[in-house]
Amino acid sequence: MPTPSTPAVPSVTRTGLPAPISPELLEVQSWTTRPDSGLVEVPRWTMRPDSGLERRAAVDQIPQLADRWQLFGSLKDGPIARVEGGVLVCDLRLPGSPWWKSRPDMQATLELDGHEQILVGENNRDATVVTAPLKSLDTGDSLKINVEDRDLLTRNDYIDGGTTTFPGSFPLLIVGTGDKLHATCRVLRPDAVAKRLRKAAPQAEHGVAAFERARGVDLAAPDLGYPWTEHQTAEANLDAVAALVGWQDPEVAPRRARLKEAKAAQMRTLADAVQTQIPKSTPPGRAAKRPGGGSLKLIALICGDASMTKFGELAPECAVQVEGDGSGADLVYPDGRTEPLTAIEGHADHLAANSGLGTDHPRKAVLLRVTSGGGVQFWRMP
Repeated sequence: MPTPSTPAVPSVTRTGLPAPISPELLEVQSWTTRPDSGLVEVPRWTMRPDSGLERRAAVDQIPQLADRWQLFGSLKDGPIARVEGGVLVCDLRLPGSPWWKSRPDMQATLELDGHEQILVGENNRDATVVTAPLKSLDTGDSLKINVEDRDLLTRNDYIDGGTTTFPGSFPLLIVGTGDKLHATCRVLRPDAVAKRLRKAAPQAEHGVAAFERARGVDLAAPDLGYPWTEHQTAEANLDAVAALVGWQDPEVAPRRARLKEAKAAQMRTLADAVQTQIPKSTPPGRAAKRPGGGSLKLIALICGDASMTKFGELAPECAVQVEGDGSGADLVYPDGRTEPLTAIEGHADHLAANSGLGTDHPRKAVLLRVTSGGGVQFWRMP
């Protein structure tokens, strides 16, 4: 595998953020399969640009090269006794799929030398191309591919799988034991991988460094100013490198560790900011001026049966009862995350607090925040 480099800083946009990565380098896959159950985890920050990088890396789910279809068609076959540092590019097909059945959301597991990599293909297709970085592949090595139909809410359904021995040349052919899977694999050779890596590694470094510099708090901003743009850029740029060399490569692992620590530091900073605001906030039952004019009093948090009794069948999970103007209000959680509140139709003095996938129950919120015209005011949750 390539050794770590000291990358030059790539071009920067007028916003001060790293220039976007080249589209041929990466396609981010956002869902992660839990290794113990086969279920797919929903990222905790649902509706935010978080790709679940650490969860994907933990199960060795490999980011997929965006140009993999074109790449498969352009690669040249021939003898090669040993591959070290290349990328395997496999065309997976299920030619016997009945025309009247829906197509699977294909996910492959590639096993080589006792190590498994998860490769996520396209949805609702009976043909896909997946890519996997190779540490090494020698003549005589055994290679196994299993294919499943990926499910978000239930266990994945096994489709077919097969094993073959690398004969020292490409293409490499695998036919599933159930004769459903027909796989053809080619290789992106190490020199081509190194060329892509020379472009991707500097952007990964710059993306991580940009996130490290972005630490701070903005009490009036969504999520108290968590730097989601830098977060998304850093993860995407790291994915671009991991797609070429894997998660444990020296070009990836140290930067991934730095990004993980920088995220944790940012979360600690936001959590500290929340704790600082709690004793300063207006307690329940007391009115305070809103930023921009008017006043607001937080009365109660109504949840469960009480919400159902008051609002009927379409009752929200919880509602915040207020007196005064509740526009521009949102909940603040201990980690700094903010979730917007909206007035319930026909009940202007009650604000809906629906918790979607990946969020905590509204009871865990510690503050109600109102922002207006750049101003901010906090009320303590009951």
